[in-house]
Amino acid sequence: MPHRTCLTVRGYHLDVYRHVNNARYLEFLEEARWDYFDHNGLAPFFRSGRYGMAIVHIDIRYRRAALLGDKLEIETAFSGIGRREALIRQAGSPRILVEADITFMLIDQSSGRAARFPEDLRQTIAAQIPAEGNAS
Repeated sequence: MPHRTCLTVRGYHLDVYRHVNNARYLEFLEEARWDYFDHNGLAPFFRSGRYGMAIVHIDIRYRRAALLGDKLEIETAFSGIGRREALIRQAGSPRILVEADITFMLIDQSSGRAARFPEDLRQTIAAQIPAEGNAS
């Protein structure tokens, strides 16, 4: 089941067109991912200092502008994991504002190189991936 993070659009989120700039959505999505990690027991793994995350691909679709005072609800869930990459799906609502698929890799902080997911982390993430065809 996706985790929901609620945010309110503030004045400092707006651009000269008085709506949320496309780049700001990336910050909203990142805030929601860290909230997801906090609520699903993954944050300590990344805060340990041994591993970091490197986003290697973002596929983002902007659907509608967010305006001052809008209450945003961003749903975040893992949708896939391999040996070296994981995929997170995110969507902002109540009316779909943005949808994104984020692919990230683990980085070993001591070497700065990509690392395989440790088995315990891989299993933790795999257990959070909704079964194919499940409606949430």
